[in-house]
Amino acid sequence: MHATYRTRWLYNGLNRGDVLRSPRAANLVSQMRTRDWSNPGFTLIEIMIVVAIIGLILAIAIPNFNRYRLYAQQQLCIENLSQIDNAKQQWALEKGMKDGDVPTETDLSGANGWLKAWPTCPAGGIYSINAIGAVPTCTVANHTY
Repeated sequence: MHATYRTRWLYNGLNRGDVLRSPRAANLVSQMRTRDWSNPGFTLIEIMIVVAIIGLILAIAIPNFNRYRLYAQQQLCIENLSQIDNAKQQWALEKGMKDGDVPTETDLSGANGWLKAWPTCPAGGIYSINAIGAVPTCTVANHTY
């Protein structure tokens, strides 16, 4: 035979025709691992890789989630302080009060007040109304108006 027809097959140096005829080739074919399709599923390695990827994504996402949650709490607190200050200014104008007068929570909120309900800090802080001319404050750090 010509040399081009006698190319080697990939199974341990067997010729192309030997794969189907020789006992050695039959033994190699029987030793090849085949997938059992009657019991489909994922291997332990595949599951471990997926869990590792999910863990990596969570390790990146959770600190960012906490930072954005704290930022949202801070912004909501600042908005509440702004509403308290606006209600305080309206109270002072309508009641003819001057700088230094301090309204109470009941003066600003309720049925006769400028706030329907007294706002609460989302981070658990306590609001101080302070005098007219001074901004209201919150006890939580970085929650300043």
